Amino acid sequence: MNIIKSLTYQEKRSTFLALLLKLDSQKEAEDVLKELQLEHKDARHILRALRVKNQYGV
Repeated sequence: MNIIKSLTYQEKRSTFLALLLKLDSQKEAEDVLKELQLEHKDARHILRALRVKNQYGV
């Protein structure tokens, strides 16, 4: 997993983890999500945002 930036925030009894990753494909994103779900089995929510570049880099 190529982590560019990682942030952790705690409030009351909750911990929020944010990761910025550079991934090369939709498949790699799905694999990372599965890995994170296994690492954080107690997490009630795993939110994600994904931006996939097209052949023009956009």
